[in-house]
This record gives sequence, structure tokens and C-alpha cells, in this order.
Amino acid sequence: MIRPAFFYGGPAASLVHGFKYRSRLDAARFSGRQMARALDRFPEIRDFDCLAPVPLHPSRMRERGYNQALLLAQEVSAAVGKPIEEPLARRFPTKPQWNLGRRQRSKNLVNGIVARDGSPKDKRILLVDDVCTTSATLEECAKALRLAGASSVNALVFARQTYRG
Repeated sequence: MIRPAFFYGGPAASLVHGFKYRSRLDAARFSGRQMARALDRFPEIRDFDCLAPVPLHPSRMRERGYNQALLLAQEVSAAVGKPIEEPLARRFPTKPQWNLGRRQRSKNLVNGIVARDGSPKDKRILLVDDVCTTSATLEECAKALRLAGASSVNALVFARQTYRG
């Protein structure tokens, strides 16, 4: 189950663009706090053991200097008192998803995300990401976590985009 704090557009889109591409870490902190507040609206995803940010490939991490999903997860963690774990890794670099169609997004990520050994076993995991468009990334993350033994996987995103592609 994927739940958004906001729908993508207007101020939400500006905040995402600011922290994702302009190193506006204050925007990430604000957005993460809003995500924590949004959990009150979604009791169906509030029962979890840990937060898991969607991973970046090391090459993308070097380019950006930080993982925006981890920044968001840190704010949610501080607000709700649940730990952050990083049970996922990217196996290979992928093209940025924002300029791909639905079918290309899914193909771009096939087997591209794996769970680290033993980390998600029997845990209820709340994935954290900035934007969900087609849900391809979150679905691939959830698949890897379930294969590794996670007992449940849900997701909280800052913004959900209405996909028209």
C-alpha cells in the first residue's frame, strides 16, 4: 500500500525539486516532517518496525551527495520514534525514471534492487521515497524485501503524481 503526504504539483513539486536537484536540505527536512504528520491520516500503514529509504546507486549518490529518501526518512524517524534501516541496495545504475514511460520504468528497474542479507527478515517495513509516479520503483523495492522475508511492506511518499503516460 502506497500513501502520499501530498499530490504532486504546485508547492509540493517545488519542494521536491528543491531538495532533489538544488540541495535544499531545509526543504527535505520540512517535507519529511509533513510526511510524519500525514501518517495520522493513514492508520493502515502506521504499524511498522522500521523505515527503509529507497536506495540510490553509489554513482547517483556521488553525483547528488545525499539520498533524498534517507533525508525524508530521518525526519519521519525523529517524529515517530521508529528506527531507520537500509535493507536495500541498487545492483546497477539505472536511467532516471522521470523521463521514462510506464513500460520503460518497469523495464529500467527489473532486478535492479536487492535486499541485503538477512536485514528485512520478519520485519514490517515502511518504505520512504520522495515521489511516486507509476510505483515501479516502490514495487521493485517491495518485491526484494518480500523475497528476503519481510512480513509486510508499505510505503509513504512525500508526493504522488497522477500518471498520464
